[in-house]
Amino acid sequence: MKKIICLMLCLLMLVPMLASCSKDEELQTIETATRSAVTLGMYVITDEETTEPAADAVEAAIRTLVRSKYTTNLEIEFITEAEYYDIIEARLAKMALGGVETEPVEEETAAPETNDAGEIITAEAEEETDAVTTAATIVNEYGVTELRYPELRDSQIDIFMIANYDKYLEYIDNGWLYNLDDTIKNASKKLNDYIYPTILDSAKVGGSYYGVPNNMPIGGDCEYMIIDRDLAEEYGLDVSRVDSVDDLKFFLKWVAENKEGVVPFAGNYGEINATYMNMDGRDFTTDFSLVGAYGSDTVANAENLFANANYKKELLALAEMNYAGYFGKVETDNFAVTLKTGDINAMAADAENYEIVALDSSSKSANELASNMFAVSAFTKEIGRVMEVITLLNTSEELRNLLQYGIENVNYELDEETGALRRMNNEYMMDLYKTGNVYMAYPEEGMPLNIWEMAKKQNLVSGTYAVDAFGGFKLPEDTPEEKNEAGEVTKEAFTVDLSSAVALAEASAELKAALDGAATYEEYEALVNGAAEKYASVVSTFLNTEAVNTPYALYKAE
Repeated sequence: MKKIICLMLCLLMLVPMLASCSKDEELQTIETATRSAVTLGMYVITDEETTEPAADAVEAAIRTLVRSKYTTNLEIEFITEAEYYDIIEARLAKMALGGVETEPVEEETAAPETNDAGEIITAEAEEETDAVTTAATIVNEYGVTELRYPELRDSQIDIFMIANYDKYLEYIDNGWLYNLDDTIKNASKKLNDYIYPTILDSAKVGGSYYGVPNNMPIGGDCEYMIIDRDLAEEYGLDVSRVDSVDDLKFFLKWVAENKEGVVPFAGNYGEINATYMNMDGRDFTTDFSLVGAYGSDTVANAENLFANANYKKELLALAEMNYAGYFGKVETDNFAVTLKTGDINAMAADAENYEIVALDSSSKSANELASNMFAVSAFTKEIGRVMEVITLLNTSEELRNLLQYGIENVNYELDEETGALRRMNNEYMMDLYKTGNVYMAYPEEGMPLNIWEMAKKQNLVSGTYAVDAFGGFKLPEDTPEEKNEAGEVTKEAFTVDLSSAVALAEASAELKAALDGAATYEEYEALVNGAAEKYASVVSTFLNTEAVNTPYALYKAE
């Protein structure tokens, strides 16, 4: 009877799990019946407040989840950051020297072999190999046959968190990290759908991946537009299709003609989706110029912007709105659209009353983007199983929130109406950015519930982590050596010809003054349409790379 009750309980536990699975999840379920049992060692960084019983309970819950999905057992070590790297490095170094294997399972004797709990171990134990797999089973107290998972090898490390970019580079140099190129491109290509490309690529060293960075917000402060939600809805504006003020031209016209007392756009908007190239002394600047790159925050190949139809279209659209009087004072609160700058918390607060369109954001450097990542030991024997776990951490809300917050209604609870998280105690505390894809986790207590939505908007307009194109130019390292009258070896000074840059700066300033002084839109339009031809000679001279000592030629030669 006891066995029957146990089996019924197991079936009842499965019902809500099956009901919560989507069709996609069902298709992705691994057929575990034909898989051997594997044990992996995982190391994570925890806060000092975390208690051992709380960590043990979370480990057990994660173990149950991962076993049922992949026939993979996770042994997780929770270590405080103060001692984390000392422990990790000692064990990796030991693994590099070969480690120490666990004792093999003894062959079955005439009398049934039992484990410490008195459970019978079947004869299938003989299938164990020098890896961490086994086909051995045990029969529990209810007579149900279960897989027997092997013990970890001595100092075994498979998955571990690296929260220090310098450590990441050091471990690569030591040969301690697994090259993940093939697994990310093939078996774990799902990661590309869940991790922003700029973040994923920040883990590349020498063109290869050695870790999987945690998906997170990229930028710092973001420039964004806020649009009155009621007016947008009344007009029928599809905010999801708005990328710039140019896309709001007809909406602003409607506001101006139909909403008395409402400023269509609060503040003057003069930003263009272009990066300008100019020269002052030996430093390139992004001040207004005839030359630059349209639709990019770097300049790979500069062009005459006033010969670019798309650049002129955007420039003239802004001018048309400006001359029509759509832009007004910033101080007013009665507006349809305005421009703001702030972080994702500010954007989230504004999103409660307005529609948000992110325009541009600062970006983090490569070492900031890759500052928290899960890496794989070069000594793992089960790379396929390892990548299954890492992929699940980046794609599963259930596993992600287990590792971050612990057990629901034990360590935290969710508000039934809002979904807001509230911690019930501090017995299990983890850093949100050190436990996986942040977008798969509930926002921390006190965070706006829409913060990840804002972060994703910000990521789409954040620049890459590439070095700023306007870092000046380098002089040639080798200059001709000559001997003077005294026989002393000298180097002829390398002279930079600044004349083309000076001419460009003067022409750009002249055009800017003319545009700013245009009395009508028609006058402004004529200046824009005639600029390419008028200044063609100045621009072509600046962009000429054959004279190797000109600023642009030196810039292109870097």
